Amino acid sequence: MQGYLIDITGLFIREVELVKGQAIPRSIVTTEPMAATDGLTPKWMGNRWELVDTESQTTTAPTPQPTAPQIPVLGMANLVLSDGDDNVITPYQNAQNKCMFTPKTLLKVSLDIVDSMGNVVDISIDNLKLVMQEQADDQPNGREEYLTVNIANGHVTGEFQFDDSRNYKITAERNNRGLDRYYTPELPPFYLAFDTLDWLS
Repeated sequence: MQGYLIDITGLFIREVELVKGQAIPRSIVTTEPMAATDGLTPKWMGNRWELVDTESQTTTAPTPQPTAPQIPVLGMANLVLSDGDDNVITPYQNAQNKCMFTPKTLLKVSLDIVDSMGNVVDISIDNLKLVMQEQADDQPNGREEYLTVNIANGHVTGEFQFDDSRNYKITAERNNRGLDRYYTPELPPFYLAFDTLDWLS
């Protein structure tokens, strides 16, 4: 029994001998094609043969799918707090890991933005606002304060003071949302990952 081998597009390749009783693969057609002519080749159209111009047919490469941009997630290290006279302050930490400060004390903050290996990254941004969320019963109550910082070659500096006795938290989640808004419609150059900073004044 004769069969006719076709390629994935249906173009006729060659004649093959089929074994009686053996299952016929999908790549083999049992209907005899017409003879090829100059520049025309038989092509199986699913239920019949047609002569097609193979020289004019081109194969379109699949369109590559866009990949999601990879935004680096960076950490914070080497945090130093000082007063208005540049005296280093060691905050009191209670049993709940809350940092205690006196209201109306000017605080200067200095830290580094680092990668997963602890290396300071080369990022520079002016007037970036870090968000501090006021807490009520350990939950955000909607009031926020903003710590304006400058980043020069991965080194962060800024200053602020607590005007009243309040509880604030600085979280990576809230500040990453701030980075999204800061850079809209572009993507932020990085996200932050750090343990929540809990401040009591």
